[in-house]
Amino acid sequence: MLIEKWKRENNLFKFATKETSQDSFFSWVIQGINCNYPDRIENYNLAKEFLKEISPQGLKEDIDKVYEVKIIRQFLNIDILLVLNMSNGKQKFLIIENKTSSGLRNNQKESILYYTKFLDEIKNKRSMNIFDSWEIYCNSDNIEDNIYSVLIRTNLELRDDFNHDENEIKKYLMKLDRNYDFLKNDNFFDQHINFINNKEKIEKIVELFKKYQNTDKLIKDYYDALVFNLENDSVLNSSENSIEFINKNGILEEDKTHFRTAYMCLACFNNILKNPIKIDEEKINTRSSVRIVDVDINPNTDTQRRKIIVLTLDFNNGNEFGNFFIQDNIWQENQEKESTDDIRYVYLFTKENDCFNNTYYTFRGLFRFLKRVNNIKYWKKCRIGEHGKISIKKEDIEKYIKIEEDLGNDNA
Repeated sequence: MLIEKWKRENNLFKFATKETSQDSFFSWVIQGINCNYPDRIENYNLAKEFLKEISPQGLKEDIDKVYEVKIIRQFLNIDILLVLNMSNGKQKFLIIENKTSSGLRNNQKESILYYTKFLDEIKNKRSMNIFDSWEIYCNSDNIEDNIYSVLIRTNLELRDDFNHDENEIKKYLMKLDRNYDFLKNDNFFDQHINFINNKEKIEKIVELFKKYQNTDKLIKDYYDALVFNLENDSVLNSSENSIEFINKNGILEEDKTHFRTAYMCLACFNNILKNPIKIDEEKINTRSSVRIVDVDINPNTDTQRRKIIVLTLDFNNGNEFGNFFIQDNIWQENQEKESTDDIRYVYLFTKENDCFNNTYYTFRGLFRFLKRVNNIKYWKKCRIGEHGKISIKKEDIEKYIKIEEDLGNDNA
């Protein structure tokens, strides 16, 4: 059991979670095209099958004609540029844009996944020193017919709407000048641009790496990481864990409602916020709390007003949230310095890390402030809701608080 646990945790992709790590792995896999030797035939076959799987329709059938591939990293900010030398002496180019959890930047949309940028560069021969060093031919006729682009998005966080990437690209496509009218042709676009950004397409890649997982420990590690992400994503991205579902039904479920970002935890309360939270991709995880409502227990006095917030917390150094409970659903919060706030109730989400360092937030319940001793605050889980299901509708929150106030004499 211990050795199995060690094998599971000793996965390279538990630590190599960045897009550049995936770039390196894909490059390593594709390099197998160049080792068509009897003792490396599985690496060669994997490389060809992988290229067929990710290539746009217009390139798939030509992969069998590739006899050599040159891999260029970060040229013109392209993650991976493949120079495919064909058996008939021609060259084709595949641009690979790889994403794990980040969105497409404007320059990636404007250049149609760097297609127009690379085409412009090669037509105008702006980088001849690089082209010469990689033996890239710049005098080919109809060079636009030999350039292809693919977006691979392996993290499901931004794939709730798997048409989103393509729709965003096509908005910018219409803004291109007439020199790129050929790209606006639907058939040409579909033949030259591909999107690997939904569960069905990623599962095909999973099956491919499953087939070759015993070829190399690195392939096995990547396969395990992909499977883990897909299995967990089925929970994290279920309809019950969408902001739309929460807003419509107004119900959170303890230990079962999960969100990818702190923003989602806070934004699901937008229906009762005076100032709804706006999406800011640059600051999406910087806010940790938002005040949602004040409940007047006694309308005749301000001293009976109870402030309620939504709070997201990150328990560092490997500590799990459960370790902070001391007894009878009482949670002990350690603070670096004494707080003077007067928050009385908290809808609590805690930040979790899975075994591949992906993060998500889990709803833990509604908690009531009990007391503060020096730098330690004590909170008790409220006795409300049914089977862990707690409403976030304003009228229900007010009802919960009044019930708690009537029930409690816990040094509040």
